[in-house]
Amino acid sequence: MAHEKTTIDTTSARTRRLTVAVPAATRTCRRSRYVAAARSSVVRRLAAVGALFATPALARAEALDSGDTAWMITATALVLFMTIPGLALLYGGLVRANSVLSVLLQCFAITCLVSVLWLVAGYSLAFGGGDSRLIGDMSRFLYQGIGENVLIATVPEGIFATFQLTFAIIAPALMVGAFVERTRFSSVLLFTAGWSLLVYAPVAHWIWGGGWLAQMGLLDYAGGTVVHVTAGTGALVAAIVLGPRQGFPETTRPPHSPVLALVGGAMLWVGCSDSTAAAHWLRTATRRWPLSRLRRLPPRVPSSGWAWSGCATASPPWSARSWA
Repeated sequence: MAHEKTTIDTTSARTRRLTVAVPAATRTCRRSRYVAAARSSVVRRLAAVGALFATPALARAEALDSGDTAWMITATALVLFMTIPGLALLYGGLVRANSVLSVLLQCFAITCLVSVLWLVAGYSLAFGGGDSRLIGDMSRFLYQGIGENVLIATVPEGIFATFQLTFAIIAPALMVGAFVERTRFSSVLLFTAGWSLLVYAPVAHWIWGGGWLAQMGLLDYAGGTVVHVTAGTGALVAAIVLGPRQGFPETTRPPHSPVLALVGGAMLWVGCSDSTAAAHWLRTATRRWPLSRLRRLPPRVPSSGWAWSGCATASPPWSARSWA
């Protein structure tokens, strides 16, 4: 019985879980090291996140920004919406009923004509390169050199050129109200073509293209000088040349549709609010990245990973780096 008791006690001792007594000072030291390591890890992660939010300009300066590009496309559509149909409906409601179609057609024809002139030479004269402080060169003739990999700020130059086109369209369209019902259709087109190339393009280069007024410190974030001052001056000169209306003020010609004018004015209000925000962002961005320093993204190289034009590419279609 004693032998069996000894065996049982031995087996029980082997299977018994041993408890090792650790001094309190050793436990405190280990706990301090664990806490310090955890704090260091948290600090490193917070610093990395903070760096991402602290340098957004650097990130945008090195890559195409899809958010900025999408916003500029939206703003471009809104500014064009201000001219057709917004401005056309406003002027159409303020004239006589038999002149509504004429006003609508004039605004639409100005949109088409200025679009062609801007493509051919207007954009190059306003935002072309060169060292001239008065007018741009013809380096962007027929949009030469504008590709999807050419950036201005964080958007493609094609989007930038189209956004500027909408301002070039609405500027001469604003002058229609000065000589509405008093000029031939062909005269309106000739006046618009000459004014766009000889007045609007040089003034746009003076202020937005880095010309002499920009170098003097003049700021125009939403077209107050380039669009409204030039259009107002042109409309005043045209009205003086044409002279007063026949029968005015003895004979009045009230607007035939105030409701139509109100609808057009509301469209102008909505479009102007959004376009002003986009123009303010663009002027601020191009002050950090001058137009004379266009950046190009590297060409897309097919490899593996992303599906692009039937090929698999390792990186997204737009590279995250740009080169001067």
